[in-house]
Amino acid sequence: MSSLKLADLCIHEGGFAQAERLARDAAAGFGAAGARRYCADALNMRADALWRQGLKREAMAQWFELVGEWRALDEEVIALTVQLRWAQAACEVGTAAQAAEALSTVRAALPQVQRVHALAVAEFGLSARLAAWKVLRQAGDPQAAQQLALAVQERDDAVGRIADSAVRQRVLSLTPKYRDLDDALAQRALA
Repeated sequence: MSSLKLADLCIHEGGFAQAERLARDAAAGFGAAGARRYCADALNMRADALWRQGLKREAMAQWFELVGEWRALDEEVIALTVQLRWAQAACEVGTAAQAAEALSTVRAALPQVQRVHALAVAEFGLSARLAAWKVLRQAGDPQAAQQLALAVQERDDAVGRIADSAVRQRVLSLTPKYRDLDDALAQRALA
């Protein structure tokens, strides 16, 4: 099994530090081999693992670097998802100027993300949609509600294909992005 697949499994099991190391090592290997896309995938996973460890400034820096790399690879949707995740980090741990830039970034991205599954080609598409929701919600922007509704629809579409209800519940409870969505729904309920 590749280091990148192992890193993904570690994220699902909550082993974020190990996932970060595996993703970092995979990125180094892919970089040395000149496999830019795989290297960017690994660095994206590394940023997610850093974020989940609470190393938000490090994740923010990684996502900032990755936006340009994904654009250079002509992967605009993935670049957008990375940019949205950077925006969330900038709002949470960045400077006031970075937070203002983050809100502008998210608002500028809204025309591209206003339909269901607009970010589905990206591995962290749902996480990026939740990032947009968090940035907009923090700013008191009423457009936040649509991002959360789209996230719920995307999750329901994805898990709705699982016929076995026990398996479906396990996927919902064990998959980090779905747990993140449940947290967002709980936050909304408390507001």
